Amino acid sequence: MAIITKIRDKSWLIVGFVGVAMLAFILGDYNKMFGGSEGKYGIGLIDGEKISIERYNALTETFQFNDRKQKEQENKPYTDEDILASNDKAFNFLVDSTLLGEEYNALNIDVSEREFNAYLLATNGFNPIQEVNQYFVDKATGAISEQSLKNGRSEVQKIITQLKSSKKPEEKSQWEQTKKALTDRRKNEKYFSLVAQGVYVTKVEAKEEYLAKKVIKNIQYVTRKYSEINDAEIKVSEEEISQYYEAHKSDRKYANRTNNREIKLLEIPIKPSKNDTLSFDKIIAKLRVDFLNSKNDSALIVKESEIKQYFPGARAVAVPVGHPKANQYLSYPMDY
Repeated sequence: MAIITKIRDKSWLIVGFVGVAMLAFILGDYNKMFGGSEGKYGIGLIDGEKISIERYNALTETFQFNDRKQKEQENKPYTDEDILASNDKAFNFLVDSTLLGEEYNALNIDVSEREFNAYLLATNGFNPIQEVNQYFVDKATGAISEQSLKNGRSEVQKIITQLKSSKKPEEKSQWEQTKKALTDRRKNEKYFSLVAQGVYVTKVEAKEEYLAKKVIKNIQYVTRKYSEINDAEIKVSEEEISQYYEAHKSDRKYANRTNNREIKLLEIPIKPSKNDTLSFDKIIAKLRVDFLNSKNDSALIVKESEIKQYFPGARAVAVPVGHPKANQYLSYPMDY
């Protein structure tokens, strides 16, 4: 911030926009905010151009510094919300400067050294820019006169010469950034001046606009609500549906806004109800009584069993694990 101190010593040569822009491309403290590698695409791409973390850091720090100073002048605190707002302004500035830079190159918009000096010193038809306007104002009357313009140019030129001849490399470098910011602003003014000159209303457009507002016509019409149209009256073939789908499947309104899908489930718990339990208890109680009173238990088992098979001889229903017939019967562990 050496250049800011230098400018303060000279009663604020450049403030405001230049204060915001003059450090826009000074390297920021990369490791402090992010750490590690920024990757192939930096923090993002703007029209295919990689945006480095250092460049973004420098912008956010600069915007935060200037906004904080502005709050101090207004005797207001610089809150977390203000920090976010400063970061947003830095990002928007980054996007605008990147995109407009391409337009400047495409249209060969440039600012010569002579034009820059005239722009800064208010010569050749240029009015004093806001950042140095106070040097061109008569302190007694508060107005700009020929003499105040002459005095202002002398004072501004003197300060710039001192900054350029400074023995501190950082001051020279920062002055170059300040000059670049003012140059970019002048390019911006020239670009939008061209845009403004290219936007005009033709005679045909003016006539159509006039007639649209003045000409009145009476019309009669009959309406029919969609709700009154019977769906059965409208016949749509599979071919028409397929054609409509192919023509509109990429329309924005049909695009999936999320990769999530909503699934609705109906859970039916598989467990006996109270009535099921009571009914089962009654069946078991009846079978118990019948079994105790039966004189032929085998016949009773065949009668009540769902599998009507009877084996009069001894037969194993379960064998130990590893038994040759373990795959035919139920098996149980050897240590059971």
